[in-house]
Amino acid sequence: MTTADNQMAGPWVDEYNLENPIDPCTVHDDRPAVKDLIAEHRLKIDKLRASLVEDPLYDPIKHDDLWLLRYMLSHKKVDKAATAAKATMVYRKTKQLDDTDIRTDWPSSKSQQPNVVTYFNCIEDGGLVFSVPHKDRSMLMMVNYAKFDLHRLVKDLTMDEWPFGYCTEWSFQMLDSITRRTGRLTKSIRIVDLDGFESKQYNKENIKRDAANAKEMEDYYPQALRSLYIVNAPFWFATTFKVMRPLMPKRFVEKFNVIAPLKNKKEFELFLKHASEDHLPTKLGGNHEEYPYPHQIVK
Repeated sequence: MTTADNQMAGPWVDEYNLENPIDPCTVHDDRPAVKDLIAEHRLKIDKLRASLVEDPLYDPIKHDDLWLLRYMLSHKKVDKAATAAKATMVYRKTKQLDDTDIRTDWPSSKSQQPNVVTYFNCIEDGGLVFSVPHKDRSMLMMVNYAKFDLHRLVKDLTMDEWPFGYCTEWSFQMLDSITRRTGRLTKSIRIVDLDGFESKQYNKENIKRDAANAKEMEDYYPQALRSLYIVNAPFWFATTFKVMRPLMPKRFVEKFNVIAPLKNKKEFELFLKHASEDHLPTKLGGNHEEYPYPHQIVK
């Protein structure tokens, strides 16, 4: 594929290496090669493409094999994948999401997006970090809810101003760039630390908004999230989760894992599929002592 085609696939695409995937970064790196997945699902991908080709928003370069593959992996059946893909094309066109590379504007208190800044101003330092510890591996979303003022968040931001649409698009662009450069299907993980989080901090409206975001992510960003790990869950979390569960998409809930990485070596090794021990914070069992956890460790 030419350099021009790279840009047409998305302005965030720096390199295109799907035919020559890199070797796994570590023995724990189990990301499949995109070319193998495409070969395995070739018939369904071609059927999905045939069902989209007459859509005025369909672009054969932008909506390539990798783009189509994500919908087949998530929805299994061609008709369901086509419905989701068409909805995504409308969503992205309406919001002009294919026009700009936003990767350099990391979701943080220093973002150029006013609503993102307002959101992070309601969180103590280190409470929410979007990190790419290694340029060729997963994106980690690190959450410490004890550092969130959830009541202030819903007071200072309306639902329309809620920033996770931007954050999810930023994550997608980062993951798509890594996937196309490495040739390995790269997804994000969320690590939610509930240590010190008290029940009085819980805000139902915040949960509703995050649930709406989870649905949007599953609908418009298939195969973006691999797992969500809950660590240091308090005794009352099970009751709260029962309230949260019906609000969230089934595919999202299936990715929830409550683990104890400091006590269980096998559970800690789940993290190693995405980042090395030296790139994981000591609080999770890793060797990285810097706080707050940085956005990027390896350039």
